[in-house]
Amino acid sequence: MNTTTKIVLAVALACTVSACGSAPGPTVRERRAAAALDNRGQYLEDQGITSKVAAVFTAEPRFRASEIHVTTIDNVVMLTGVVRNGSDIGYAEDLARSVEGVRGVANRLTVN
Repeated sequence: MNTTTKIVLAVALACTVSACGSAPGPTVRERRAAAALDNRGQYLEDQGITSKVAAVFTAEPRFRASEIHVTTIDNVVMLTGVVRNGSDIGYAEDLARSVEGVRGVANRLTVN
């Protein structure tokens, strides 16, 4: 490789490196739009988990007469309402934890 070729390659490399280093990041508007999409995605994921947990309770004969309310925030399920006996409280929590995507369960069930 001759000297001219080395110089041309060095200048091209320097331009490439400086262009990469000076490229602007996302704008404030782009960051806000991405955050909004992320929030919507989390909301939809939470709603899906809520529906699946509620369906598990509906399918379980033991809970058909119970009033169990399910909400989900950031993949953590909150159970509120009334069940017939103390053993139903733990069983309801176990069922909720068995649903895919659930990170945790806040069990606020009480016995009637």
